[in-house]
Amino acid sequence: MKWLPRTESALGFALIIYFYFVQFTFSWLLFIVGFLIPDISALGFLVNEKTGNVCYNIGHTLIGPIILGGLALISAQYGLLAAALIWSAHILGDRTLGFGLRY
Repeated sequence: MKWLPRTESALGFALIIYFYFVQFTFSWLLFIVGFLIPDISALGFLVNEKTGNVCYNIGHTLIGPIILGGLALISAQYGLLAAALIWSAHILGDRTLGFGLRY
């Protein structure tokens, strides 16, 4: 059943891409630059593995983008919405490729 979480993530990724580019017509450049930002959380591995795992998990859990997206919708701040969609796309793209949370 390893295919099920990957399929779920791929469908979520596709849905986010649809909303980002078709429904909201946000910038391609912003997407490309922003897509790599969550990987900064991997710098925690320079300290040690435990710190790296915690930092990586904070940057790669969907809690942050969901909260950010909710705040964006409540406040009508479309820049925050773009950031939440990019962050979510990064996480779901990673999970589609088999890179999940670290324990």
